[in-house]
Amino acid sequence: MANNVEGPLYYERMGRTGPVMAFVHPNPMDQSCWIFQMAHLSTWYRCIAIDIPGYGRSPKAGAGLTMDDMAQACWEAVDDAVPGEDAILVGCSVGSAIAPYMYHQRPDRTPAMILSGTGYTPGKELSCRARATRPARSSPPGASTSTARRASATAGRIRSRI
Repeated sequence: MANNVEGPLYYERMGRTGPVMAFVHPNPMDQSCWIFQMAHLSTWYRCIAIDIPGYGRSPKAGAGLTMDDMAQACWEAVDDAVPGEDAILVGCSVGSAIAPYMYHQRPDRTPAMILSGTGYTPGKELSCRARATRPARSSPPGASTSTARRASATAGRIRSRI
């Protein structure tokens, strides 16, 4: 059982055949926010919508809850519903933050991820490091050097505001 979660997570299933899709909801909703997507996709997929700890019908989380704990608890719900099966991970907002943790715990069981509303935080170290190591962009074919200089200056002003 996942650390810092007071019991197994609640989930709903829809669909009888096909690959598995595991849906992880946004804050402040619960698994029911996926009802229309599941109703549509259950023709081709076995859909599982999971309530994360402290939401909907899932148990509360204990002090010290981490993203890894939530990801582990979500995998436990998937394993309870469809033991040992791969799962396409679908997340929105908080769910899209949990899904990559799920992937890193079981990359061999994650054929794909669908993420929405992931957010963008350019001030985080990872984003700054990625920008610093990214090669400089060249001008598009046919662009004049003055156009390229203006575009570069504009990009520099935008970066300095971020």
